[in-house]
Amino acid sequence: MTRTRREGLASAQAFHDAYHHLDVPADHTDPVGFELGRFITTMRDAHTPAASRPTGSPNSTHSA
Repeated sequence: MTRTRREGLASAQAFHDAYHHLDVPADHTDPVGFELGRFITTMRDAHTPAASRPTGSPNSTHSA
């Protein structure tokens, strides 16, 4: 597991412990400066099949 992924998971766990959900705002940065919102968005995009992504999303295979 990469350092970034370890930091992201630790940050996500701390966020969940504090707020009891993982609906993290896309621009959220944790108290130590980790960009948790970007991390969560990237992980969700990597998990979502390309055909399911809205046109124009960063990892979409469709052109805008």
